[in-house]
Amino acid sequence: MIYTNLDKYDFRLAFLNSETYKNQFSLDALDELFEFYDSQEESINLDIVAISCDWIEYENISDYNSDYSQSFECWDDVAEKTLVLQLYGSDAALVLAY
Repeated sequence: MIYTNLDKYDFRLAFLNSETYKNQFSLDALDELFEFYDSQEESINLDIVAISCDWIEYENISDYNSDYSQSFECWDDVAEKTLVLQLYGSDAALVLAY
């Protein structure tokens, strides 16, 4: 089996070149996902379908609350239930689906 290392640009392209998943995440979210997976100790096979099913990007906590019929006030509250990756410089976050 042949493996290749991906950089952030290649990771982005894997999603952006997919007709189905090109609009799944913002560029900031893709960068955050790359950093998350790149920081893991184990190597992974890139599976954009699995990543797209595992993570949901929310523009703000209100959108999350609407989807889950919750009344959380901040992402830290959500992080008590599941993994949350807040996007730098915005109210947006990636939430691991549960």
